[in-house]
Amino acid sequence: SVVLQWTGGRGGGHHSFEDLHEPILFTYNLLRQQQNLVLVIGSGFGDSVHSLPYLTGDWSQQLNYPK
Repeated sequence: SVVLQWTGGRGGGHHSFEDLHEPILFTYNLLRQQQNLVLVIGSGFGDSVHSLPYLTGDWSQQLNYPK
Protein backbone atom coordinates (compact mmCIF):
# COMPACT_ATOMS: atom_id res chain seq x y z
CA SER A 1 0.00 0.00 0.00
CA VAL A 2 0.97 3.58 -0.63
CA VAL A 3 -0.01 6.18 1.96
CA LEU A 4 -0.74 9.63 0.57
CA GLN A 5 -0.95 12.28 3.26
CA TRP A 6 -2.64 15.56 2.43
CA THR A 7 -2.75 18.41 4.91
CA GLY A 8 -3.54 21.37 2.68
CA GLY A 9 -4.00 24.76 4.21
CA ARG A 10 -2.25 27.71 2.79
CA GLY A 11 -2.91 29.99 5.75
CA GLY A 12 -1.75 27.81 8.60
CA GLY A 13 -0.34 24.60 7.18
CA HIS A 14 -1.79 21.54 8.86
CA HIS A 15 -3.76 23.77 11.26
CA SER A 16 -5.73 25.37 8.46
CA PHE A 17 -8.81 24.12 6.65
CA GLU A 18 -8.11 26.26 3.56
CA ASP A 19 -7.70 24.45 0.27
CA LEU A 20 -8.31 21.03 1.80
CA HIS A 21 -10.81 19.73 -0.73
CA GLU A 22 -9.99 21.42 -4.03
CA PRO A 23 -6.81 19.45 -4.94
CA ILE A 24 -8.29 16.15 -3.76
CA LEU A 25 -11.55 16.63 -5.64
CA PHE A 26 -9.63 17.65 -8.77
CA THR A 27 -7.96 14.21 -8.78
CA TYR A 28 -10.64 12.28 -6.83
CA ASN A 29 -11.56 9.90 -9.66
CA LEU A 30 -7.91 9.00 -10.22
CA LEU A 31 -7.27 8.56 -6.50
CA ARG A 32 -10.28 6.24 -6.11
CA GLN A 33 -9.03 4.03 -8.96
CA GLN A 34 -5.83 3.15 -7.08
CA GLN A 35 -6.45 -0.09 -5.18
CA ASN A 36 -3.28 0.24 -3.11
CA LEU A 37 -3.74 3.89 -2.07
CA VAL A 38 -4.55 4.91 1.48
CA LEU A 39 -5.50 8.59 1.62
CA VAL A 40 -4.75 10.28 4.93
CA ILE A 41 -6.23 13.71 5.48
CA GLY A 42 -5.10 15.98 8.27
CA SER A 43 -6.06 19.56 8.72
CA GLY A 44 -7.68 21.95 11.14
CA PHE A 45 -10.78 19.87 11.89
CA GLY A 46 -10.99 21.08 15.45
CA ASP A 47 -13.03 18.31 17.08
CA SER A 48 -14.47 14.82 16.68
CA VAL A 49 -17.73 16.08 15.13
CA HIS A 50 -15.83 17.65 12.23
CA SER A 51 -13.42 14.70 11.94
CA LEU A 52 -16.07 11.95 11.78
CA PRO A 53 -17.14 12.54 8.13
CA TYR A 54 -13.53 11.93 7.06
CA LEU A 55 -13.32 8.69 9.03
CA THR A 56 -16.58 7.37 7.57
CA GLY A 57 -16.07 8.70 4.04
CA ASP A 58 -19.23 10.80 4.22
CA TRP A 59 -17.32 14.02 3.47
CA SER A 60 -17.23 13.18 -0.24
CA GLN A 61 -20.98 12.56 -0.41
CA GLN A 62 -21.62 15.98 1.10
CA LEU A 63 -19.84 17.41 -1.97
CA ASN A 64 -21.74 15.15 -4.43
CA TYR A 65 -18.87 12.69 -4.89
CA PRO A 66 -19.08 8.93 -4.26
CA LYS A 67 -18.10 7.54 -0.90
